[in-house]
Amino acid sequence: MARGWTLIGWLLPATLLTVKAVETPRAEVPRGTRQVLRRDAFRSSVAPTSWAQHGVLSGIQGAGLEMANGGEPSLADFVEPCAMAAEAVPSREAREVFSGGTGRRQVALTFDDGPSRENTPRILDVLAKHDVRVTFFVLGDRGERMPDLLEALDAGGHDVGNHSWSHPSFRSLWRSQIQDEVCRTNAVIERAIGKTPVLMRPPYGRFAPSALSLLGGLGFDVVLWSVDSLDWDAQTPEVIAQTVVSRARPGSIVLLHDRRSVTVHALPKIIEGLRARGFEIVPVSEMLGQSAYREIERAASTVTTLASGLPPALPESEP
Repeated sequence: MARGWTLIGWLLPATLLTVKAVETPRAEVPRGTRQVLRRDAFRSSVAPTSWAQHGVLSGIQGAGLEMANGGEPSLADFVEPCAMAAEAVPSREAREVFSGGTGRRQVALTFDDGPSRENTPRILDVLAKHDVRVTFFVLGDRGERMPDLLEALDAGGHDVGNHSWSHPSFRSLWRSQIQDEVCRTNAVIERAIGKTPVLMRPPYGRFAPSALSLLGGLGFDVVLWSVDSLDWDAQTPEVIAQTVVSRARPGSIVLLHDRRSVTVHALPKIIEGLRARGFEIVPVSEMLGQSAYREIERAASTVTTLASGLPPALPESEP
């Protein structure tokens, strides 16, 4: 018992020191709503992997408090943007896709971990030269720094998908942290190209089964792969191209990375080899027969709702 009181006595002062909260008069808060929390301030005070974050956040919300950080909330400050945009999506598990149908000789090339200032433009040049459209799964923190490259991906007719904000393994994250990773990334992509992705690839292809219901509820389909090019393993361009071309089958989804120079040099050989075998190279969305994005009208509604300062409640967090 003494240990329990000692822990509480240690946590309480730390919480009071790290979270600056001001009481909002009850009369000014409409019933059934809560004040906006500045997530950037909260993230800087409490480690994102700490269970204490979730308890403190719930306590602040329940007490009708707001974090006194000043300024207007921005779209990327919240985990709510894609959650609100997905209100019209029926609750479901995310579709888990490893490959497309086998009825047509189609292959989808996908590129993870970009954009890269050095290599993504070079890959786009190769794709344009060969008149090929593909799918890029981008990281939010890189996309935020290089929105012009996100625009270039879209202008080239390529799918822009979500690959999380900072590339953590989803197996080690709470549900609220997964939602934060994907929703902040979608917010950055939406600002850059005016479209909200529904194709999502978890980093390393790893996630707990429970994450499928979370991602499905946010409107995502989880796109994995059936052919690993092994370009991440420092192979030569010739070996990478041989791996992809020899393993390709109708409906194959190929894993590549646009932050590696070796992939740039392998890409022409991959395209030529696949076409020599009679394959058509298409984006994932075309292979699956669906749009890569949610309706833009719904995405616009997200921005309007955020501006009101009344985001909906977060889902419960769990390991």
